[in-house]
Amino acid sequence: MADTNETLRRKVAEQAKQIEEQGKRIEKLSAAMESLERRSIGTPPSPSRHQPIDYTAQFTLPPSAVRDMVAAVPDAMVASIVHDNRSGPVEASAPTKVQRTSGWTEPAPLSGVPGLEQIDAIGETQDAIDKLELMRKLGGKL
Repeated sequence: MADTNETLRRKVAEQAKQIEEQGKRIEKLSAAMESLERRSIGTPPSPSRHQPIDYTAQFTLPPSAVRDMVAAVPDAMVASIVHDNRSGPVEASAPTKVQRTSGWTEPAPLSGVPGLEQIDAIGETQDAIDKLELMRKLGGKL
């Protein structure tokens, strides 16, 4: 047991020494960082050499595609569009006065489905045709 206590004391002493060394190192780094910050204050940042990429700079269309696009829109329509844009924006007309009401409306009168009488007549005619056909098949007996 005494051996274990001695081992633990040595490990604790080593860790204390490491912590002390790390503290000194942190102090040195903090001092170096403060001096760098003092030197950098007041100096403008260096200009950026970043050039944005223009993906359309070398963009070209084959002549056949240009011809097809030109043929798709008549010259008169292009001239009309150009004329509309040159005249400036169109001003909106004055809004119409809204009448405020209670929202009540007369209900629609109840009635049958339009054309229902004609559909009934078609059904009755087909029934008569079917009955005659059945009588023909049965030999006149129903």
